[in-house]
Amino acid sequence: MHKLVLHIYFLKMAKIYRATYEDLNEERIERIKKYLAMSHEQLCEIKDVWAIGEHIDKLRDVTLSPEWQEYDFVHLSPKAIIKKAYFLDLPTDKLFNNDILDFRYVTTLERWEKGLPVDPPTVSVNHERKDISVSDGRHRLVLSYILNKNSIPVAVLKEDIELLNILTSR
Repeated sequence: MHKLVLHIYFLKMAKIYRATYEDLNEERIERIKKYLAMSHEQLCEIKDVWAIGEHIDKLRDVTLSPEWQEYDFVHLSPKAIIKKAYFLDLPTDKLFNNDILDFRYVTTLERWEKGLPVDPPTVSVNHERKDISVSDGRHRLVLSYILNKNSIPVAVLKEDIELLNILTSR
């Protein structure tokens, strides 16, 4: 719980000074411009590729690996996850908001365009509040939501799967 409190503190402090595209180097600005120039329809045509199934060996977060036997992958609607998400702290109405962290969308889009997988978001369930926390992959989740993906894989602790399915079905 201590990590969550620190995370919230740093996110609140970051709002005092939000770095913008002007803080990016020229090469990164050009990479963002490519996606800014694309229509929503063109962005939606980019096929999402996840590090599961045939790409499981490409997982970057080794703790999600089946060998650890703690997490499982379930396919859920990004909309349903966002609806029940606690402290997502990202805009969900558009991708690019002149925030330096928008570059996270760019790196995921670039990987997908090359057919390279990314780790699924990792979520957990708060049994008391009956909500969902995204511990890793908030930008990947929001990207999938904005690009109208019907279903995406998420990593979740095995003991949370039942409640997660209940929460996202409401």
